[in-house]
Amino acid sequence: TALATDIARNVSPASNNYAITVLTGTPAAPVITRIDDDFDPVRALVPPGGTTDDRTPRLSGTADVDDAVRVYAGIVELGTATRQGSAWEFLVTTPLLDGPVTFTARAFNRANTPSDFSAGYTITIDTTPPAPVITGVFDDLAPVANVTIPDGGFTNDTRPTLSGTAQSGSTVEIWMNGAHFVTLSPIPGTTWTFTPSVAQTLGDQSHTFTARALSTTGVAGAFSTPYRFTVDTVAPRVTGIRALSPSGTYGIDQSVDIEVTFGEPVLPVGTPQLALNTNPARAALFQPGDGTPSQSLTFRYLINLGDSVARLDHASIAALA
Repeated sequence: TALATDIARNVSPASNNYAITVLTGTPAAPVITRIDDDFDPVRALVPPGGTTDDRTPRLSGTADVDDAVRVYAGIVELGTATRQGSAWEFLVTTPLLDGPVTFTARAFNRANTPSDFSAGYTITIDTTPPAPVITGVFDDLAPVANVTIPDGGFTNDTRPTLSGTAQSGSTVEIWMNGAHFVTLSPIPGTTWTFTPSVAQTLGDQSHTFTARALSTTGVAGAFSTPYRFTVDTVAPRVTGIRALSPSGTYGIDQSVDIEVTFGEPVLPVGTPQLALNTNPARAALFQPGDGTPSQSLTFRYLINLGDSVARLDHASIAALA
């Protein structure tokens, strides 16, 4: 308070009180109790030493009730936390760069006296998306349609459909034979498909496809495992037909094996038959192998009652069907 005295030594009443608080101590250092990832696909606690793809994580902690709390990333002050009692919370608003970052906090009392820095809370920010997976390539072109082309397989479909999985929200790049082929729009879920356009028709040759994902910040991830297949639209050429069974006279219920060779490995589908010149007309049936492409196929003719032919042979140049 204050008093006034005039020259006649008359003293005025006391003024209104003007109260101040003198703070001479140092506030206690705050504590960072947790950091949370608020970014899809996984929203969860990021433990000390953990990794997150959230470049704007949320920090929580405790401090003395009357102290303001400022948050730092390394030596850079990020801002002042919001308070509720002894608890505080701070949401990073300026996206951080990929790499390790150590957060600290500092309390300031009403006299703006700073505390010591809190213990560091270190996490790693990594927005690199995981590698996509090419789960299959689909052939929907006759004569063998609606089948999956196995890795290392063959197809006559010059515009097969690729499908796979990737991190939700990522942008998928598809590469063919080591060069960028197409970039897909960001996927809303975790699956993607792609069918080449007419302008992207694949040529007759072996093709190797890979995929990689780009994060929402443009960070490119690793390439997927390659998926290889061969496009072959040229029908295989028969180079020879010969009997595997010895020459001779055969009777009812006996069989004759016939080998058909081709100019390239073939993989039969369905039940191929080789029409013969018998009377009545008969066909030799394909004898399945081990399921891998082969340059020769075996057909077996089972002799029936009434069959006759002087010299067994294929019926015509169109005998194989």
